[in-house]
Amino acid sequence: MQPRTGPGPGYSTEKAHAILAERYEILPISIKHTIPNLLSDPHVRDLFRELRNAGWKDWHMLNVVVNLTINHRLALRHGMITTGRARQLADAFHAEALRAEQPNDPQIASDQITRDGMEQGVRLVAVSSLHRWGLTLHHGTTDSTAMMQLLAERYRFWDDDIPHPDPFHGWLTLSS
Repeated sequence: MQPRTGPGPGYSTEKAHAILAERYEILPISIKHTIPNLLSDPHVRDLFRELRNAGWKDWHMLNVVVNLTINHRLALRHGMITTGRARQLADAFHAEALRAEQPNDPQIASDQITRDGMEQGVRLVAVSSLHRWGLTLHHGTTDSTAMMQLLAERYRFWDDDIPHPDPFHGWLTLSS
């Protein structure tokens, strides 16, 4: 049997663009001070440029930074986030993601933004985006490579983007 090809069930360009428009509207809210702080570090700017050159879209990077930042804040407020406590903290995570970042909010340190961390983070973004397409992981599924391949091939995870304001305020187009 040949694997299915073409768009996945429920996929449409229109739906993808609506999801991306929402991401570009909401994601910057909770990291509006974190982004300039991170981009003041030349290593972060270089990493983000490398990721862009490797095909990452701005929404990928924003999503990972939001997740890292909010997890950092929640850990400071509620203690270590464990698998057992993840469901309990889901509402707190969602509320924090929609709350406008204040200048005195805890920010993730620029040395916490690494290539490995970003690559692990984008896999979590992919897992969290499954529900947008009506997909779920079966209990015990751990093959993130297969999941990433499915999202890439049938849901255009690495291809879809829309015109949007530069969330990095031109910092990635300036030379170091």
